Amino acid sequence: MKHRLLITNYQKGGENMDNLFQYVLHYVLLTIMVVGALLLFPFFPKFVLFLAFFIMLGIAIIISTREDTTQKENRVQRVKL
Repeated sequence: MKHRLLITNYQKGGENMDNLFQYVLHYVLLTIMVVGALLLFPFFPKFVLFLAFFIMLGIAIIISTREDTTQKENRVQRVKL
């Protein structure tokens, strides 16, 4: 039984690598946005604050509307492990 679970987890390795690339890309873009905001803040403080607010609002909306794709193991599966 455990051997079958290991094979299915191994087969999902490609999806994890795609997610890893997305995470790295998102963190790089977030870093660029933060550095850009810090560089623009002395010249356009209100614009940067409004921009940061709307970006955070957009991220919150995207996260809340995205489907949860994580699988929760039920009690029977946990007992069998």
